[in-house]
Amino acid sequence: LAGQGSVGDTTIQNGATLSPAGNSIGTLHVEGNLVLENGSEMVSTTDGKATDLVDVKGNAIVSGAAEMFTNSSQNKNLAYGQTFTILH
Repeated sequence: LAGQGSVGDTTIQNGATLSPAGNSIGTLHVEGNLVLENGSEMVSTTDGKATDLVDVKGNAIVSGAAEMFTNSSQNKNLAYGQTFTILH
């Protein structure tokens, strides 16, 4: 699932990827619950100042070995210890 906008209850299954805003920076609003199942991935893009966000109105459940990755756009390097909120 990739893109900006709003969705209802969402489950990202084993082998699937959640990529808010796709290859750009933006916000995906989940108007219900979000479940990242074991074996799923979440990929977030950052430019070093801003980052993708998944804004969850319900519960966010990360099961087992779901993986989260951050891609740096425009070849920006992230500083050690730099933090971003990617799931709210």
